[in-house]
Amino acid sequence: MIDLLKQSSLFEGLRAEELREIANVSQILKVKKGDRVFEAGSPAESLFVVGAGEIDLRFKVTYYNAAAEISLDRKSRGEAFGWSALIGPHRYTLSALALQDSDLLQMNQRDIKRLCEENNHLGYVLMTNLAKIVGNRFTRVEEVLIQQAQQSLKQKESSS
Repeated sequence: MIDLLKQSSLFEGLRAEELREIANVSQILKVKKGDRVFEAGSPAESLFVVGAGEIDLRFKVTYYNAAAEISLDRKSRGEAFGWSALIGPHRYTLSALALQDSDLLQMNQRDIKRLCEENNHLGYVLMTNLAKIVGNRFTRVEEVLIQQAQQSLKQKESSS
């Protein structure tokens, strides 16, 4: 578990004893291809790191009476997801779907919060790294919105 945590940018810069503390409050969750790890809007109770497999993060778009899920990001070995567990209002903003049979390192929100409260260095490093991840997600959302807007403009242009 510690080697996996070392690979994750979310835990970059933590000391060996801090990684051990996180590993001690973590468990392995096995999911099958096609399983939903969580749904957008559900309470964010766990943070995850992919140990093996691939997870697709998606958001639902409804247009008139039709709904579709759009892939926003894919997570593979060493990558964290479900960080809404660490940020209020503690609801997942995306849905997570296993694209392959996957092994996930699962950490309970209460345990991570407790570790952060007990160890200021751990909390600071974790939140600094999380801010980078959130910034990258924002950039990715912006890219997807721009692509969608461009497609919409092209369709309007070709129908004129």
